Amino acid sequence: TSTVTIAHDAWLACDVQCLQTVGPCINFGRPNIKFSLNGFKMTGSANEPRARTDCSSATEFGLEVDGIHSKFDEVQIEGPGLIQRMKRHGIGLVGTPADPVEKAQVKKVISHQNCFSGVFLLWTNNTLLDEVVSAKNSANGQARPCGGICVTNSSGNTVRRSEVAGNGTTDPGPPPAPIPNDFGIGLVGASHGNLVEENGVGGNINGLALFPAGGATPTNNRIRKNVFAGNP
Repeated sequence: TSTVTIAHDAWLACDVQCLQTVGPCINFGRPNIKFSLNGFKMTGSANEPRARTDCSSATEFGLEVDGIHSKFDEVQIEGPGLIQRMKRHGIGLVGTPADPVEKAQVKKVISHQNCFSGVFLLWTNNTLLDEVVSAKNSANGQARPCGGICVTNSSGNTVRRSEVAGNGTTDPGPPPAPIPNDFGIGLVGASHGNLVEENGVGGNINGLALFPAGGATPTNNRIRKNVFAGNP
């Protein structure tokens, strides 16, 4: 019912029900450690299918009710395993402009039916997302550009060999956007120098979004050898 903070390498030994109302389910307490889902699943308190009342509201967004959350460098999150139905993000790697997250890794994790992003990077640099599956996330994105994998104000990251499907909501984005602003993979704000390669992206509201935010525009990103199909 409350956040578990890890300060050393750790792994799940069973399925976990995440019932906390403030803070993440698993929180990294220091840099350079690894958390493994070890083949198990973490399930939050957002019902299936998710209703707005089950998710974080705009005022609750800062309560950080994520599945796994870290602000530290060189952490690793490894599957196989499933993170689902969290009230905010499945995984959040969240730094600051003065102290960005550096050199994290997320590998072989499934993020499914979380209210906002499946995997969210904010002020996070030189990080690897490899063989991630992100499906049916961001049903409650509201005005925020959210989706399967969201890279915001972050640079030098690699998103590769991942499958991203069915993410987004049909709700319109903020004015003046007349269309939904969610996506399978998004490079948002000042994100630059990122590599997006060899991913399969299908059935999302938008396949790939290069989304200006906060007066900044994503630039100098490399997008190659991906398959984008059936994103309406």
